[in-house]
Amino acid sequence: EFWAKDVPPFQTAEGAYGGKLYDLSGRFNINSLRPDAAAPADKRAHASAEDKSSSKLLTVNEARFARLLMSLSDDDQSGGEGEFVVLPEQAIAITMALIDWLDADSEPSGFDGAEDDFYAEIQGRPAYRPANRPMVSPSELLLVAHMTPEIYKRLLPHVTVWPIPTGAATGAGSGSGININTATENVLRSLNVVDLNAEPLPATREEVALILQAQQLKGGYPDGGLDGIFAGKKILGTENLKTSSDFFLLDGHVTIGDVATHMQSVISREGGKFRVLARSMGGL
Repeated sequence: EFWAKDVPPFQTAEGAYGGKLYDLSGRFNINSLRPDAAAPADKRAHASAEDKSSSKLLTVNEARFARLLMSLSDDDQSGGEGEFVVLPEQAIAITMALIDWLDADSEPSGFDGAEDDFYAEIQGRPAYRPANRPMVSPSELLLVAHMTPEIYKRLLPHVTVWPIPTGAATGAGSGSGININTATENVLRSLNVVDLNAEPLPATREEVALILQAQQLKGGYPDGGLDGIFAGKKILGTENLKTSSDFFLLDGHVTIGDVATHMQSVISREGGKFRVLARSMGGL
């Protein structure tokens, strides 16, 4: 689409202005991890405390997020000096704590979950409570248990909070889903078919390269028929995937003389109409 093309800054006599449009539908929606209060209780609610943190009990979106975290690791995952690695147990711990940050109850999700008691006992930090609501900014991730600044920095280009669900709805509703035509490499690596008998390991870069090559040959995947696109390939599941985009991030900047300003706007598209949902002089 035309919006996906990069445009150089426009020069004026006093300075320059420009911007870039990012497709938020190509990122993982953190709020899709929020349990739907209107839906039946999740299967983890009926599991023992020991089983609640097991990777075998992850939902599709939870397994994808855990794989996304692991995909942030350096190529060599030996754990040697200087290597950055997100291990499966660390990824699952962050995922469970994030679910507790988003859900409406005060019951930890297994051994790795984190509710009021956990955040009241963090050393060197004032006590606070989990939000127990959908996130309104990815920056909230820095407050979630087990998250580190380095993981957050690497994760940020691959996640969004839009659309923000309202009421009891989850991120699986209107406008949500991942656009496979614009998803980042890391997000594509997280879309493996869920295997309940294995750790949620991400697809390799080589496997995703084959998907991207086929995608380029086709000029992007068309609407519909997602089940047939990956027929015979065990590297991508089709749940909550799509081939169109509904939410965008406009990153604009203006420079006049020695003064520079920057603004971000979240824009939604529905029925050919566009609407600004949020604006910030910082980050969204």
